[in-house]
Amino acid sequence: MPATALSLMVLVGAVSASGATRAAETPAAALSRLTSDALAVRVTTRAPAEYAEAAQRYDAILKQLPAIDARSLGRDDQIDASLLEAQVKTRLWEISTVKLHQINPSSYLRLDQTSMLFLRPGAIADPGVREALAELARLPAILGNARLNLTNPARTWTENAIYQCYYAKLLLDEYVPKASIDDPALKAEFIAAARTARAAVADYESWLERDLLPRSTRSPAWSPAEIEFYQFVHEQLDEYGVDRMIEIAAKEELQLTAEMKTLAGGLAWPESLFPQQLTLPPARTPQLCVSPALTLVNVSSVG
Repeated sequence: MPATALSLMVLVGAVSASGATRAAETPAAALSRLTSDALAVRVTTRAPAEYAEAAQRYDAILKQLPAIDARSLGRDDQIDASLLEAQVKTRLWEISTVKLHQINPSSYLRLDQTSMLFLRPGAIADPGVREALAELARLPAILGNARLNLTNPARTWTENAIYQCYYAKLLLDEYVPKASIDDPALKAEFIAAARTARAAVADYESWLERDLLPRSTRSPAWSPAEIEFYQFVHEQLDEYGVDRMIEIAAKEELQLTAEMKTLAGGLAWPESLFPQQLTLPPARTPQLCVSPALTLVNVSSVG
């Protein structure tokens, strides 16, 4: 038998076996598999090709979900199936419809693992340090891809990203050299990666100010349809729409304001709480972050 014919038979047999396995799969097993598939989707360096692949994989998961007989699942699995569908629909919508990666410059400045090293200094073991090191090593590529992705954010969103660059540089300049890392070689590698990342952040900040800010013309407001997608699909809060939600919030605001005024009127405020002179922050100090050097604000749900 020719080799090509034999190879074809092996391939057909493998595909048939895979199909038979899927057919014999229990609903719970199928749910577990699709959940694992969803968790495996990554946009590691935020490259355009990674977003395209992520969208294809999320779409494939959504097409398989209806085949699961949710009624045969236990209660917990039914909830998990609903949550999985909501999450995957939201991620696909964010990538393909809203295109958050094209309008949210702040989302590219994520230094979660690095920041964790300074929340409890010395408490993170070497594996955690290596995760932070890998995060710093990826940052230049991520910020390079940001320039390929970003189109016309709202001006305030780009300004937020510029402020985050300020805090990222503060973290990399002042905190990283003081990191509590036992292994001297690992610490030296970590500091070297921070220097490279710091240069990338400075370049990104300059590009934001010079290039992206002038073309940041989008309105910062989200449309009712966009808000309702998150409300109805992602959060599954489908009892009322945006207009009713705003109406309820306005009534609660009036009630809360009245209660706070009543509370304030019954308190005796010591004069020490009201100094005669207040020290104002520098003009460009951002007002958006608490513990700014350690917590870089993430203003989106998607990377």
